[in-house]
Formats: sequence, C-alpha cells, structure tokens
Amino acid sequence: MLELLEKIDISQADREAVAECVASHEGIVKPKTLEAQVVHDTDVLEKSGILGLIRHTWKLTNSGKINPDKIDFAETNKVADHILWRQSRLQTTEGKKLSQNFSINLPLETISKIVKLSAKLASQGVITEVIAEKLVSVIPEKEYSILKKQLSQEYIYSN
Repeated sequence: MLELLEKIDISQADREAVAECVASHEGIVKPKTLEAQVVHDTDVLEKSGILGLIRHTWKLTNSGKINPDKIDFAETNKVADHILWRQSRLQTTEGKKLSQNFSINLPLETISKIVKLSAKLASQGVITEVIAEKLVSVIPEKEYSILKKQLSQEYIYSN
C-alpha cells in the first residue's frame, strides 16, 4: 500500500495514516488512530442490520461461498452471526451508539427469507440497494423503515 501512495504528493506521515485506514478497514490490523477507527466503523455501520444481511449474502453468493438454491438455517445463522460479530468490533463510542439503530430483532424465519431472497437476486447480478427495495414484502414495516433510513444515511444526521 505504501508503494502505491509513494506516487501521491503527500507527506510520509499522511501516507502511513492512509495505509493504516485501509488496513484497518479491511480488518488486517486493529485501528489505532481516530481516523482509522472512524473509517473502520463507517464500513461496519454500512454493513450492519438488515442491509448487512443483504450485503454479506451478496458477497458470499457472488464469491461462490453459498449456493442460493441450497440455503438452510445453518447458512442463515452464519450470515446473521457475521453481522453481529462485525458490530461487536466497532471502535468508537459514536459508532456503537449509531449501530443501535440497526439491531436485528427478527425471527430466524424472517432472516432466512431475507438471506434466501438476497442470494437469489445477487446471483442474478442485482445490486444490494435494489434487493433492499424488494424486501418490502418480506420484512415488517418498522424494519423496512429502518432499512430505508440506513440506505439514505439519514441516521447520521438525525442523532
């Protein structure tokens, strides 16, 4: 990463700060600076809650790690557990506070419907934002409203 940044006219300290943000964002290292913590938490927040279920399912489907035609409750649990694990790794107090907006309080059966529909559409190349719109018939109105706020990033400005 630092080699790539050598081509940019910034100080060595700034190069190292950018490299740390990238590495901590990818989970390679634990973020040390506030900037790296914010980048990390922003990534986690964008992949939390129901949107996180959709995005992680999309990633697993398109990397061939799950088969959209053979999703069972064990697969569903793995996806849901990954979202909870990511949220548990938030670094900042504000990130932890914001994550409360996206708590998933749905029965496993509903989570399974979200994962199955997301995987099916992901395998067809449908992007996560469009998949989210199609969940209106699968999730309760309250959770759908939270999902829409997350997509619009409205939660950032309302706290």
